[in-house]
Amino acid sequence: MDKSLKNWSGNWNCKFRFIYRFVPDEDLPNLYPIASCFVIAGMAELHSIVTLEALASGLPVIAVNFLALPELVKPGENGYLFEPKDIGGLSQYITKFYQMKICGKDERKRVWNNQSA
Repeated sequence: MDKSLKNWSGNWNCKFRFIYRFVPDEDLPNLYPIASCFVIAGMAELHSIVTLEALASGLPVIAVNFLALPELVKPGENGYLFEPKDIGGLSQYITKFYQMKICGKDERKRVWNNQSA
């Protein structure tokens, strides 16, 4: 997975990095301000505190349409939802996000507020 993500990420002009491992709670506040978006694909979260924190930090969220996440993520307003186990849908929204070439917070908010899911 690491190699394919690095190859995929090399196709975009915006500089970004995937973190696809456990991140300790105490490290999260340092990552939100430097992130472009937050992706949560796991279906084990009953009520995702980490998603609430990402949203509170102003990050758009790409999340699985499962349990409480649809209550938090409003497609086209603050992020996108993809169906459980739909890798194509997840990659579509990640690709859509980076095709917008959003690198600054103001521009990111403008585009997310004006895009439909």
